[in-house]
Amino acid sequence: MTGNHVPGSYKYIDLNRFIHMTGNDDELKSIMLKKYIDTVARWGSDLFVAMERADFEAMRRVLHQMKPHLTMIGSEFLEKMITELHQLCHAGASEMAEIRRITTDFRDLVPDMTRELENEYEKTNG
Repeated sequence: MTGNHVPGSYKYIDLNRFIHMTGNDDELKSIMLKKYIDTVARWGSDLFVAMERADFEAMRRVLHQMKPHLTMIGSEFLEKMITELHQLCHAGASEMAEIRRITTDFRDLVPDMTRELENEYEKTNG
């Protein structure tokens, strides 16, 4: 299906935003989706490991790496989650309970987000 795929409704991926960025170029879309599929799990893992060590600087680095990608593909829900987590990381240990909750929520949604990306990748590559 090239160029004719109508975006589906996803919880974590905003396809309207993504298509706006890629110009509905299926080749570019395919390359970018594959890259995201390969990196989303690493983000969840890296973020969780840094949180477990209470390494707020490492968490901020991971969040900083994620932000431009989520701006391109992420839903408002994800953007708000990551923005809030980034702000909490600046507060540090005093916000550890909330940092743990959000980081765990993000790690737990990674499989669903990956499935959404894989589903769209399959549709793009027909």
